Amino acid sequence: MGNFELPTVSVARFEGGAPDNYQAGIEDALSYQGGIDQFVKPGQRVLLKPDFMYDYPGNHGLTTSPEFIAAVARMVKNLGAEAVIGDSPFVLRGEMDDFWRNTGILDVAQRDQLELVNFEMSGSRAVALETKVYYVSRAVLEADVVINLPRLKYDSRVGIAGGVRNMLGTLPGFQKGRLYKEFSNGRNLAGALVDIFSAVRPTLKIAEAVPCDGRRQSSIDNEIFAVASSDTVALDTVLAEILRLDACKVFTTRVAAEAGLGIGWLE
Repeated sequence: MGNFELPTVSVARFEGGAPDNYQAGIEDALSYQGGIDQFVKPGQRVLLKPDFMYDYPGNHGLTTSPEFIAAVARMVKNLGAEAVIGDSPFVLRGEMDDFWRNTGILDVAQRDQLELVNFEMSGSRAVALETKVYYVSRAVLEADVVINLPRLKYDSRVGIAGGVRNMLGTLPGFQKGRLYKEFSNGRNLAGALVDIFSAVRPTLKIAEAVPCDGRRQSSIDNEIFAVASSDTVALDTVLAEILRLDACKVFTTRVAAEAGLGIGWLE
């Protein structure tokens, strides 16, 4: 077996609340990756892809925190690059402006002068992978850099909602729901999610995680973890460990590792 370099996954703990706390915590995690300037250069258009699957009242803890996203956006802008935020929700009950408002990202974007991109309106482009075609948002495909910002949580079908599954939101419209209906088997669904991930291949991944008690999540004492890596599969492997799951039983991690898209074993 030839020599290869193992990826680094870094974890930083910090208290939420003030915007400066988020930025300091994320910078701490990224310091072990060489800093954000290893991934972003001046003049680039950088798309931040949070996890905004839905905006049901009371479920804000299951979406990426607005201040977490804004902290990364400020770091990008400080490098002289352009930061834009975009996602396609799994469930959209009204207009996209209502969704931005309900999740709290609209207020933060206006405060920090950040652009919000509506994937439903920005168009899509066909990406052919083996026997299937996916229509991926043009805003994603045309960005110079994609930074993946998932919010760690369980997923009953594939194990965890981590970095690989978060790329599902790069498909505008009803494609997402059709995939979940088409693939009732968790492993088969994972294969489709890995396909989508392989089409996008985000440059940097920074997951937001909060302490877990069984299958419930809550910000205990405002404690938050930033988990960062350039390898999404390695990131998801560590996220599975945080949730006390066997990474081999997380279908997205296993399928992605078998496809050679990253390192999928904790050892």
